[in-house]
Amino acid sequence: MAEVTWYARGTHAIRRHAAPLALYLALALWANRVVVPAPAHMFPMPADFTRTDWRHIETSDQRMVAWLIARNARTLVTQPTALFDAEQCYPLPHATTLGEHMFGDGLLGVVPHLLSRDPAIVYNTVVVLVLWLGAVGVYALVVDWTNDIGAAFVAGLLFGFHPLRVGDPIHPFVIGYQWIPLALLFARRLFERGKWSDALGLVISLNLQLLESFYSVIALTIIGGVYGGYLGLRNLRRLRLLAPQLATVVAATGAFAVALFLPYLRTRAVWGTLSGRPTWLVNVGEFAPGGGAYAGSVLLVLAAIALIDRMRRRHVDRPRADRPRSDDPRWIILTAGLLTLWASIVGFTIPIVDVDVPSLFTLAGQVVPGLDAVRAGGTLRLGVDLAAAILAGYGVVALTTRARHTALAAITAAALIELFYNPVTQISFGRSTEMTSVSPRPNDDLLALLAEHVDGPVLDLPLHFAADPILQFLGHYLLLAAYHRQPVAACYNSFFTPVQEAIERLADEVPAAGAAEALYALGFRSVIVHEELLDEFAWFPHDEQLRSLERPGTRGRGRFVRVGSAGTHVVYRIEADRSVASDFDMLAANEIPFGVVETTPPRSDVELVIRNSANITYRHPQPLGRTPLLARWIDTSGQAVATEQFAMLLPLALPAGGRDRQIAKLVVPPTPGLYQVVVTLVAQPDLIIARRDVRVQAALEPRATP
Repeated sequence: MAEVTWYARGTHAIRRHAAPLALYLALALWANRVVVPAPAHMFPMPADFTRTDWRHIETSDQRMVAWLIARNARTLVTQPTALFDAEQCYPLPHATTLGEHMFGDGLLGVVPHLLSRDPAIVYNTVVVLVLWLGAVGVYALVVDWTNDIGAAFVAGLLFGFHPLRVGDPIHPFVIGYQWIPLALLFARRLFERGKWSDALGLVISLNLQLLESFYSVIALTIIGGVYGGYLGLRNLRRLRLLAPQLATVVAATGAFAVALFLPYLRTRAVWGTLSGRPTWLVNVGEFAPGGGAYAGSVLLVLAAIALIDRMRRRHVDRPRADRPRSDDPRWIILTAGLLTLWASIVGFTIPIVDVDVPSLFTLAGQVVPGLDAVRAGGTLRLGVDLAAAILAGYGVVALTTRARHTALAAITAAALIELFYNPVTQISFGRSTEMTSVSPRPNDDLLALLAEHVDGPVLDLPLHFAADPILQFLGHYLLLAAYHRQPVAACYNSFFTPVQEAIERLADEVPAAGAAEALYALGFRSVIVHEELLDEFAWFPHDEQLRSLERPGTRGRGRFVRVGSAGTHVVYRIEADRSVASDFDMLAANEIPFGVVETTPPRSDVELVIRNSANITYRHPQPLGRTPLLARWIDTSGQAVATEQFAMLLPLALPAGGRDRQIAKLVVPPTPGLYQVVVTLVAQPDLIIARRDVRVQAALEPRATP
């Protein structure tokens, strides 16, 4: 009899909630209807962006995101332990840690990947699922807290299909707040019922949210921290009883967070990156009607009604058979929303006393390791919308106590008009949700060429990591990688390392035989030349060298062999016959570069020339990283007058007799004169890897101010 009762309850719940969830899915598909006819060939692109200077950024971002989501989905199926080893920025290890990991989106893409094996279908499906799940999460929370399906439907609608979410299919990881509502739901249930099933639900929802972007994790920390602290204070007497469940939640989530974020801190320590970049925050005025952060008129009116109703001490949380009447969380959700707003803005000035208050994000960045690597704190505005949507659910309950069906229909219609009727949406939010389609998929001939001839790491040419090239073509290189599935030197991230600079220097040497030998030693096996970019970016210094790839290198040495072409894409195979060794002793300096470097105190750039003195190809020993070095300044009498320890990435690979030029920023002795800078390894002080004659001139005296 108990099994029959359980089944009856389950089928009743499915029937009860099927219609709202189906409507959400229909709206998510409608919002991205431009790609529904051909999901393997089209991406959705906001129509607003196609008419602005942002189109290059958004196009490149979208291609990178599509590649990484498809890559993560495939890796979760084939080799989940390699998630952090994204196949861009080759040969950099743990390249995922240079930007957003998008593991959560990859998880959503697993089933589409298994069904289609197509990167575009995986990406488009994830875009739809993120919209749908965002609405479903808020719906589940509000229906649990109010026991009102109509109110929950409106709340989920207002958050899930907010223009900030619908209008950004390019960055599904940024708008992925879908697990925060479920974490709040299970947290409340855990404190009320103390069941292990609720503890498990809380752990799963927290960890799923951690798999989304850093931005939503910050929102989770603020909203979840405020609400969790509130639950703890209200249930002090029950904490001892709940201790096993709470300890399990903390331990499981903490361990997962350490495993997820520790690789980022390691990359920061090894390469000295992932820090020092200013974050983008919004002005508080953007939250006004027509601003880029406006929550929406319907949403704010309903949230205000909820708060007014709460001030009248009206408990909306209706009694339920499976639990006693509990607290009303509206003021706590308001507090969490206001703190999230504070974290998303540049700061504000307190009237009357005229005191400037910095952003909560800025304050937290001074004490939280790694927070200064988060570049778009302003996206936390979605956390404000989430809090307001939860409150709006209570507002709907307050408005629908009388003439329920009429009032609910009117509220739903008003929400749909503001969210989806573009003339109104444009006025209210300052943006449109209108989409257009773009077709980035490579043609069949190119796909066939890549499948037949690309095997092993790829160097796409031209390769340059300055701002304009990143926005113009590195995203294109990564999208091709989504189809040929090989590691690539292309690197599209918020942060870079010396590895990218070293690869760029090697790319500048193509098609020299030595470049082929060095690239082969690093594992590269193919070069893809993008001739359409050679025509468009003729200013590249190695332009003529790229065009000369039609002439392979000398037999017996490294060479580039043309194997096929499709349209403007030409594929070359890299070949080399020399032996390869990984030993810093091969870099022993037995000569001094011609010429004297002129410098002035207190600090100056000194060009170091590092040469492979062996008769075989040199490859950097593993693991890659900056090597601790010691620079000594030797005067004409042979005395060391100054020493300095610094770290630098030594050459990735050099052919026999090959040279690499790098810049070291060194402290310059204050005494003018001629010196020789001698650079050795800290671990091998007798191994000199570079010498340089340097003339120190007197420091310029600052001009007196008249």
